[in-house]
Amino acid sequence: MRPLGTDYLQYDSEIYPFRTIIEDYIGEELERIHYKRHYELLNQLKTEQRTIFHKRVYREVTGDDRLNFLELYKSFLKDYIQPQWGDTQLCYQTIPTFRFQFPGNIGVSKFHRDSSYNHSPNEKNYFLPLMDTKETTSIWVESNVDKGDYAPMICKYGEVIQWDGSTLTHGNKLNTTDTTRVSFDFRIISFDDWESYKWKESTITAVKNLSVLGDYWSKL
Repeated sequence: MRPLGTDYLQYDSEIYPFRTIIEDYIGEELERIHYKRHYELLNQLKTEQRTIFHKRVYREVTGDDRLNFLELYKSFLKDYIQPQWGDTQLCYQTIPTFRFQFPGNIGVSKFHRDSSYNHSPNEKNYFLPLMDTKETTSIWVESNVDKGDYAPMICKYGEVIQWDGSTLTHGNKLNTTDTTRVSFDFRIISFDDWESYKWKESTITAVKNLSVLGDYWSKL
């Protein structure tokens, strides 16, 4: 059973070759990057986004080459995500969150719901893997709020999953395959909902300011 509000969208990975760009940044086939560097279990917030691979990709995405990825990303949102919302004015996550789930490891430190980290229940989450995922290399999500009946959202490269990460608890199982899963995810919210939501100063996470347009969020 799919989680409540989940939808699978297909896109053209030749027009939007996100995998190729990230592989160029890292200089290795994504499934094999764990041969470059081994990491112990990344089960803390302070470590899950701080591997050498995260640092390299974020540096490239936000640096001199940013027009290559970020403009392609914004174009992708206009072509594939905006139509899901009709004529609604949207805000989007300015820089998507990159995930690396190595063999014997997890991609996020614990099961959680995004509303626990100051996110609005009116946001939609999008999961875009850069390769086909399997059971233990995907996101495990409950089917409805507080059900606890977790199941993987298995996805192919060329698909993006729209789902409700703000209210549904989700996380990772240990990757039991011999390949690394690389993906990025992002959030969308209508401008009206962003503007009216009572954003609070976050004391749990170090993400950029959710209440300042042009920081964590940008207008699409």
